[in-house]
Amino acid sequence: DSIIMAATAPKFERIKLFSRTDSDGQPITDVRMSPDGRYVVFQTAAGFGGGRAYNPASLIDPPKPTLWVMEARAGAKPVQVAAGQGPIFSPDGRTLIYRQGRVLWSAALAAPGQSRLMIAGGAASGPVGASA
Repeated sequence: DSIIMAATAPKFERIKLFSRTDSDGQPITDVRMSPDGRYVVFQTAAGFGGGRAYNPASLIDPPKPTLWVMEARAGAKPVQVAAGQGPIFSPDGRTLIYRQGRVLWSAALAAPGQSRLMIAGGAASGPVGASA
């Protein structure tokens, strides 16, 4: 099983945020917390380091690396964002930036939907957050 846990100051008592079986070959990877600690994003169906999607069942249409976001509190449910990889949060924690191949996308966490930011001339790697 894959489990996401969190702890907050001052007691740092662990709470279980989410768990799932990874027997289907789609473990939780690339877990990140927003700067304000309100959200957690994670990826499924891709190997550690953002490699190609796992396909242990040899499906004709293999699973796509998928991003999920959830509030960082016990009992919260993850919401599927989109197929994508390399998630990072904006410095204010309100926007998720991720890539699909050569395209960078953003998704505002307060409102559903996504916006294309840019198409890279080569292969896009992980975007880097910057503060104002």
